[in-house]
Amino acid sequence: MRKLGLRLPFLSRSRPAGSSPIHFAGEILRATNSPRARPKDRDAERVFVGLLGSALLVVANACGGGATAPSPVTPPAAAPGPAAACAYAISANEVNLGATAGPTILTVTTGAACAWTVRSDQAFLTVTSPTAQTGSGTVTFTVAENTGMARNAIITIGDAVGRQRVVVTQAGPTPGSPLVFEPAAPPGGVVGVPYSFSFAVATGGVEPIHYQLDTFGGFPPIGLVLDLNGLLSGIPTVTNQGTPFSVCAVDATGRNVCPIMRIVIQPGIEAGIEAVGNWAGTITLEAGCVDPLPFVYSWSGPIRRNPGGGIELVLSIPLLTISNEVLAVNLAGNTISFGYQYGPWQYDYVGTLSADQRSVNGTFTGTGCNPPLNTQQSGTWNGTRQ
Repeated sequence: MRKLGLRLPFLSRSRPAGSSPIHFAGEILRATNSPRARPKDRDAERVFVGLLGSALLVVANACGGGATAPSPVTPPAAAPGPAAACAYAISANEVNLGATAGPTILTVTTGAACAWTVRSDQAFLTVTSPTAQTGSGTVTFTVAENTGMARNAIITIGDAVGRQRVVVTQAGPTPGSPLVFEPAAPPGGVVGVPYSFSFAVATGGVEPIHYQLDTFGGFPPIGLVLDLNGLLSGIPTVTNQGTPFSVCAVDATGRNVCPIMRIVIQPGIEAGIEAVGNWAGTITLEAGCVDPLPFVYSWSGPIRRNPGGGIELVLSIPLLTISNEVLAVNLAGNTISFGYQYGPWQYDYVGTLSADQRSVNGTFTGTGCNPPLNTQQSGTWNGTRQ
């Protein structure tokens, strides 16, 4: 058996005809089977190794013989690289809209296999097209009407690797409408009697509109408070002869109109007055539905302040089987009045308190008697604080 060996002792800089620009030169050694073979017993062949395109060529020239045919050697194929990331092109990266509601369309251009999503970061902007798509497509969104200041939203389009942002700016309404605030004059009040009046009548301007007191325009009567919705309410605690104060309507741009208001608070029942306490007296029916007349019966009960700040009488008339019936009382100065229903009849009482508010004298009227009497009921009443 013969053994062959390839020895490449040097890089040849010569270029044999037809060979690659890069080649090597060496010898192929052919040896005998004898382990004691001497160098002179070995035959040598000249060999050229080079690259031609992507093939490895080996050309051998035996000493004194002809050239052997080229032997191409194909290198292994390269490993595939990572897939390219998807890119997204949006028809607009900024969108400016007016204050009115309406839809808008964006165009998304990308590869056919690219899957992407779309979302909005603000509630006033709603995406109405599918929020998950593949390949090129369109995004449709709507904005709600803007009645306040200008506002912004961001639409995000893309996948986990590549994203595009679209900034949407919606303007506020055109501030061409003037703010008009012309409230009616508020009514007067009474000390100790709940009070309520709304100033919420402003028109025009830019919504939202709120109401407040003018910092340097005075204050309403003590016990009354104005809220942001324009409601002035509370229970007056002292009299007021109409000291001026200003109520302002203020729109979203800061424009304001502050007319001057006045509220007169009349004296009424205040904590600790003598009228509050236990009372007792008599009622005399002088014209009515019973016989004989006049008919006299007793009454009693406390006059007190109720939880809402008003005044009430807890009335008891044993002869008429009326027991602890709570009646609203109106007390203005030294005049006291109240009414109550007994069966089919309505009775209305008016009386005058003494200067020290410890006694009262007055009159009453009632609805007419049934036929055949047809008499209008009336009489007098009195009482003393116990």
